[in-house]
Amino acid sequence: MAADRFKEQFDQIQASMPEGVQLAVGDGESIYEKGHVIARSYDLDEVIGRLRSVSQGREDQIRPADGDVRRRSDVYRIQVGDDSMEDVSSDWGVAPALEALGRARNRTGQPLATRNHVVHIANVNCCPNDEPDPQALPVGVTPQNFVALTLPERVADAERALNPPRNPMAPPPGQDGPVRVLVVDTGLVDGYASYPWLADVTHPEGQTNRLEGDDGVLDLYAGHGTFIASIIKAVAPHAAVRVDNGLVGKGALLEHHLGERLLEVLGDDWPDIISLSAGTLTPSDDPTAAVDELKGLEGFMEQLMARRTLLVAAAGNNGNDKPFVPAAYAALPKYANAVVSVGALRSDGTDGACFTSHGPWVRVYAPGERLLHAFTAIDSTPPEYVYQHSTYANCRHLDPYRQYECTCRFPRHTGLLSLDQGQPSSDADHTSFTGLARWSGTSFSTPIVVASIVNYMQENGLRDPREAADALIARNQGAGTVFDQKVAVILPPGWQETSTSAFSRAT
Repeated sequence: MAADRFKEQFDQIQASMPEGVQLAVGDGESIYEKGHVIARSYDLDEVIGRLRSVSQGREDQIRPADGDVRRRSDVYRIQVGDDSMEDVSSDWGVAPALEALGRARNRTGQPLATRNHVVHIANVNCCPNDEPDPQALPVGVTPQNFVALTLPERVADAERALNPPRNPMAPPPGQDGPVRVLVVDTGLVDGYASYPWLADVTHPEGQTNRLEGDDGVLDLYAGHGTFIASIIKAVAPHAAVRVDNGLVGKGALLEHHLGERLLEVLGDDWPDIISLSAGTLTPSDDPTAAVDELKGLEGFMEQLMARRTLLVAAAGNNGNDKPFVPAAYAALPKYANAVVSVGALRSDGTDGACFTSHGPWVRVYAPGERLLHAFTAIDSTPPEYVYQHSTYANCRHLDPYRQYECTCRFPRHTGLLSLDQGQPSSDADHTSFTGLARWSGTSFSTPIVVASIVNYMQENGLRDPREAADALIARNQGAGTVFDQKVAVILPPGWQETSTSAFSRAT
């Protein structure tokens, strides 16, 4: 059966949702909750009143869905339909409800209500572009001396290639303490501190993740947060990194939950930088309209703007210029210095990775293809992993004349979810991880930029991360080319370009 990455991952995201939550697919492969819209507290009565006035006997279906719960994000769900509407509305009344509200705006100039999108790391439109591949350390390289960003397989001196020098210019933290980074992702795996460079990474009590599911097989995306933390600490060893598992599970949750989770984790103790390798598409191609359609993060963004914290967000892996939110906030003048959107370079550094989202709303690019970092703990009993998705015969993003040996095609895998009906599950590729993995996506370009901003702050005695980000991006403006456009590019210390052909020959 031909691989259908979107359907395969949609099915997994649906299975990970709480009981009773059903999902629909909208324009542009955006995903959202059936039967519900979301609105701010000060708009609830108006939204419910307007919808009941045109409900034609369905008034009892239109009601608040969250009871008396008070939310920090001030965003609430409104039920607009249920499965009894399946024959007339595939999303149980969401599209008709939004059509009925039309262009009505609230007191802040925003839409009265929007869809409740799924924010995710796991979808084809999101941040890991491929599945991780295990990678053993070369002879003579140990976890004690390993600090790597990519695997340059054509470089003869493997130990030198896998050990770029840590930034020699980064001084120890000053009197004000280290630059603090919060990673909101899938959390840290049990045993993450077996890597020396991760030993001082922290997490909320009780939040390390069990890697294996009930079947004893490694859960999909379980090591995503650990991989991100590993990149930050390798590039910026003096950063104080904390990892929260707000995206635990299949790396997906409804947008109103993400807005609430972010504010819950932050409380009154906001860090210097938030690293977020997740987001969502909306039906809109315009960044301003796309941002307006993500009401679940409005409360968080309002509080972000009242502080000096910088949000660094992945631009997504759509392989096109459709805005990916919240990264697309970077295109709006109001948020321009508070949000950095990050795209991915391919492994040879010559262009954008095939999968990277791109366009004027992406502020900066960094390496994001086939990076090598900590994935699982160093363990004598490595967990088994079953590949879920098959690779493609051709790149699924680029025109034929632009194609190269990208991660759509290499390394070759047969995935469990791509098997034909009746085909035995044993036909799917199996592997095991002894600690390190090679992985691709704007998920992993993002922590490189985060760490580079940390280093720039320390090297230049800056305490304002927004000032540092603006200066660093300006210094690197036009340093690279992505799909024929000059762009800002940030390369970490010691990074080496790698010919993409090395990876096809290795498979």
